[in-house]
Amino acid sequence: MHTESVPESLPAPKRNKMSFLPVPFVFSDPNEGQTFGLRFTLFFKDPETDHVRMILAPKIAYNTLIKTVGGATFLKYFSLQENLNVSFGLGQEVYREVFAAYENRRAYGDRLFLKGSFRFIRDPFGRFWGLGNDTPESNQSDYVGLSFFGDGEFGYYLLPNFRIGVRESWNTTHIQDGIIPSLPSTNAEFGLAQGVVSSSNLVNKVALTYDSRPLENMSTQGLYSDLYFVFSTKSWGSDDDYAGFGFDVKKLWSFRNERFTTVVRGHFQKLFGDDIPFYLQSSLGGPNELRGFPRNRFIDLGKMLLSVEQRIRVGKLRLLKTNYHISLDPFFEVGEVFHGFSDISFSRLQPVGGLGIRIKIPPLTLIRADAGFGREGLAFFVTAGYPF
Repeated sequence: MHTESVPESLPAPKRNKMSFLPVPFVFSDPNEGQTFGLRFTLFFKDPETDHVRMILAPKIAYNTLIKTVGGATFLKYFSLQENLNVSFGLGQEVYREVFAAYENRRAYGDRLFLKGSFRFIRDPFGRFWGLGNDTPESNQSDYVGLSFFGDGEFGYYLLPNFRIGVRESWNTTHIQDGIIPSLPSTNAEFGLAQGVVSSSNLVNKVALTYDSRPLENMSTQGLYSDLYFVFSTKSWGSDDDYAGFGFDVKKLWSFRNERFTTVVRGHFQKLFGDDIPFYLQSSLGGPNELRGFPRNRFIDLGKMLLSVEQRIRVGKLRLLKTNYHISLDPFFEVGEVFHGFSDISFSRLQPVGGLGIRIKIPPLTLIRADAGFGREGLAFFVTAGYPF
């Protein structure tokens, strides 16, 4: 059996070397409209391994909904297990975002898993169709979400690949009227019965995680299994009382010298409670789950999802002193949301098929474009990182 050899950390360089790549982009998102722009990407690389250690990427763009958009992303890879991500964005109309995340998967002698992030966003691209698996496309409504998220995870390795973890998440979201005149306002069309309410909640999770993937989602082999229990309670400062559980399993196989990698994912989640805000319930649709539908197309208390993706490395390109690995990745997904266990039915499953184009910059950077086709037509997404 082939095993993937991964060093503890990136070799310490004598000095970084730099390359510059201006990248024009054009993409369309079901919720966000069309975007045209230019990203100026600076790569700082190890001169011996040619691995990217740091990325600085300012951008300027025009979006059909929010007009001129500016922003920048900064990525720092301290090692293969530790990284820092900071970004901001500013739109001429409504959009504001600041994001920062730090992760160290093997801290303090490989015994601790540490992860934390915060995000402030005024998101003008919110869409809501109502709760349930059978909501018609004609139900689409529009809202602006003003949100603050703070997340943290502390995990302790009981075995080399097995850890117990505590995850804490603070979410404050205000639902405001949308910006698209042709769509009705979510606030006006849906009420408390559909979970349309502004709220603040401290969401608590306890998780048991097994992860033998050397580089998490960037790996070509390994097994990930995550069983978690979640609750939010008014006695701890939340606006809502609810609880639930879920599990997430991912398996990767590679063959032909890692030219082909097969990835299978299964995800199940069920929440229990009354009047849970819709943006905290289980959802499907978007760039990572059920990619033939817009973000959060289906929302309810529970969800189940099965995804299969075949990653096929088709070539390698060296441009402006930087290596790019190109792959074509066909995928198939099927899933549904549900309110109670009795609602689960094979006849309600939403199937999606599609193709992804991925450009990987070793060791940990990946840009992808995914086109998925579902019952409501074609959805197209451009983003960073693998979906799972």
